[in-house]
Amino acid sequence: MSLRAQHSLYAPLVYLAFFFSGAASLIAEVTWNRMLIVVVGNSLSATAMILVIFMGGLGLGSLLGGRLFGARRGDLRPYFLMELAVGALVLLSPVLIGALTGAFESAAGRIDAQAGLAIVRVLITSCVLLLPAMLMGATYPAIAAGAALDDPRRGSARTSYLYAINTLGAALGTYAAGYHLLLEFGVGLTLRIAFGLYLLA
Repeated sequence: MSLRAQHSLYAPLVYLAFFFSGAASLIAEVTWNRMLIVVVGNSLSATAMILVIFMGGLGLGSLLGGRLFGARRGDLRPYFLMELAVGALVLLSPVLIGALTGAFESAAGRIDAQAGLAIVRVLITSCVLLLPAMLMGATYPAIAAGAALDDPRRGSARTSYLYAINTLGAALGTYAAGYHLLLEFGVGLTLRIAFGLYLLA
């Protein structure tokens, strides 16, 4: 049975969930950036590469999510399932990054050309970021369709509120991770905090 998001009882919970989703996503991204610069370097070009792959994944996920979930009006199950999937990937990411770091060190010892190393860095970063970023991007069309209303004007307003609330959550998550969580708790606990927020989302 579909979850009918248009019921007034669901609206505040939907907004709160997407706020937590935005916060968790950027806590995870800032933490992954901190972990990946150990592998790909902390130069401006390396930081730009990480952002390009992450933002590209968000955009691709949003495009695919719109096609997959656009017609599932009033059904929030795809959104909840993707949030759980992203949370699981966040929790497992230190293991993946550790394994890929070993692979990079092994490859770096055999590759002399800078172009070859650059390709390896892109591949490693994509392995870490692309799938979770795509799932994060797909959550917006999924929740927008799930929270859709029969009245187009009210539906458009709700969609804009969802985007604004998610962006506020993302800003707060970026601030919290960059200025407090990583400094006080380290990478592991910060990712577990992000996982906890995904469970709330």
